[in-house]
Amino acid sequence: AVGCVEASCEAIWSQRVLLRLPGIEVLVKAIFTSVWFAVFGYVVSSGFVEAPSLDVNGTPVYTKVRHFTTPPQQKISIAYYVVGYIWGVEMLTAVFQFATCYCAVMWYFSPTKDGATKAVVDPGTWKTAFRVGFRYHLGSLAVGAAISGIFRPIAGVATFIAKHAHAGDNAASKALASTCMCCIWCFEEIVRFVNKNAIIQLVLQSSDFITSAAAATRLLTDVRSDVAPIN
Repeated sequence: AVGCVEASCEAIWSQRVLLRLPGIEVLVKAIFTSVWFAVFGYVVSSGFVEAPSLDVNGTPVYTKVRHFTTPPQQKISIAYYVVGYIWGVEMLTAVFQFATCYCAVMWYFSPTKDGATKAVVDPGTWKTAFRVGFRYHLGSLAVGAAISGIFRPIAGVATFIAKHAHAGDNAASKALASTCMCCIWCFEEIVRFVNKNAIIQLVLQSSDFITSAAAATRLLTDVRSDVAPIN
């Protein structure tokens, strides 16, 4: 575990752009969210404004009360945009994780000078990482993002329920809180764990996401005691 941490520090020091990638990721997600809110606001407000009316001697009389009506097709569009936002954010997370793993792998497999120090890695490796990710592994990253996106709202709801259920003294509420905490643990310890290590295998083997996830699971099962402290 100590050797892995030392190697990670050396990789980051040799490619200092890795220190800026989290900030870039936050900025990209902020831009994506801003654009999404602008478009989503248009979608939500694209319903119909109706006014109740009365028939007085054959003449319709409209009241001053107005109702905003959202047709069924518009509700489907709203749900589509919400799912798209969650999937998009998870996709950005997966892409940046891929880029980070790609830079680390390129550093690790770069030749050494005098058998001791690593050769200087191309400063533009991070650009190649994004290009490779978008060109060759976009589908695999989208699958991983979809899996994570399915569980994230569930974990969010479970967190909300657990937080409020713990406040009561009722045994049933405590049992509900414990159940929700199990759901959160499942998301944190299994889904994220498999996704992260599947992306690492994706960089190493250039296989599809399911194959990479299976390979990562087998590898981590075989060397569980060695990698548990750093995972």
